[in-house]
Amino acid sequence: MNKLNYEPNDSDIDDYSSDETILMEEEGGNGNNMTFIKAAVYTLKKCGKYMTCIEIWKYIERNDLVFTTGKTPKNSLSQVLHSHVKKKKYVHKKGKRFGINIWK
Repeated sequence: MNKLNYEPNDSDIDDYSSDETILMEEEGGNGNNMTFIKAAVYTLKKCGKYMTCIEIWKYIERNDLVFTTGKTPKNSLSQVLHSHVKKKKYVHKKGKRFGINIWK
């Protein structure tokens, strides 16, 4: 399977409890309300390369993928990414950068 054609399954990602994925239920910006993990996987897929949490957040913010009123969205994203790395779900780390599991 081509790593650039990887599409996360909405039902697989959205079936976590809200405290694990920090679900963003309000609509914002262009009406996008992705969870942090779904937006991160989407970002990694679209960019096609390993990225740091800050790089992922900049892409998410620039493309209005997640609506949040939190004061530290980068920290929230980092927490979600590390939680999924620990569970071996959707993402893994290579040094300080994250990638989607299909790239392993």
